[in-house]
Amino acid sequence: MPFVTDDQVIKRLVILIADSKSYSRALVRSMLLQLEVRKIHEASDGAAAVDAVIATNPDVMILDWDISILNAREVLSMARNPSLNPNPDLPVIVIASSGHAGHVHEALELGARQFMVRPISPKMLGQRLIGIVKDARKTAMAYKRGVQTLAPGGEAQRLVRSSAT
Repeated sequence: MPFVTDDQVIKRLVILIADSKSYSRALVRSMLLQLEVRKIHEASDGAAAVDAVIATNPDVMILDWDISILNAREVLSMARNPSLNPNPDLPVIVIASSGHAGHVHEALELGARQFMVRPISPKMLGQRLIGIVKDARKTAMAYKRGVQTLAPGGEAQRLVRSSAT
């Protein structure tokens, strides 16, 4: 089986950009296009973001901390709810205008994988996406071996596979 590079995987990702500001969505979209991501969806408020997560099943969501209608806290909580989202482990990158420690801590506690402070560059965004891809690969390999995996916070967890008898 041929090895697929991180850059090739990034090009195949389905990414949801959730931001109330159209110029911010356009800027992130431009960065993703520079990284050659082709499957990009957008949501202009928190309620639309939750709907888009369910409808498009993205590989990654990029979420503005100051999103309107439903705020980022509510979007993250709903995204992590298995009764609402078929993929409650969806990797989320939160982007904010401020790196206030309380906001960073809260976003990570609510399940965000990454927190970025504006201004961001295509290189920074690409590095975060590669980190998410590498984490997913580690988890998949660990699951395949049936040993253990790293939880989003980095702690090891034992995997138990059910077998049909």
